[in-house]
Amino acid sequence: MVCFLLSSKKKQISSVAKPLTEGLATFFIEPQMITMKGKEMEMSFFVRGLLIGLSFAATIGPMSILCIQRTLRNGYFYGLVSGLGVATADATYSSIAGFGLTVISNFLLSKQGTD
Repeated sequence: MVCFLLSSKKKQISSVAKPLTEGLATFFIEPQMITMKGKEMEMSFFVRGLLIGLSFAATIGPMSILCIQRTLRNGYFYGLVSGLGVATADATYSSIAGFGLTVISNFLLSKQGTD
């Protein structure tokens, strides 16, 4: 097996790159200008900034790792279902906390005037 790997490395790979004519890579290479309030801006700068911002804003926690793990092991559908489950649980906890604080604040406001 080692001999096979060594012999496969001997194959020459063409060093001349083919020009990109289609796909997502051309979006980042070919400048596409957009005009906003008289100023021109390359669209690729906006998309790059958006992708970088989203990558920094996304937190990698235990639930994210669980979704990634299930996606890699079982496929996209299981990762999607896991993500929807995590989002549903987060929404439930958030609504319980929000409604609980509303009840507590209404109770405290009603007792404030009775002293």
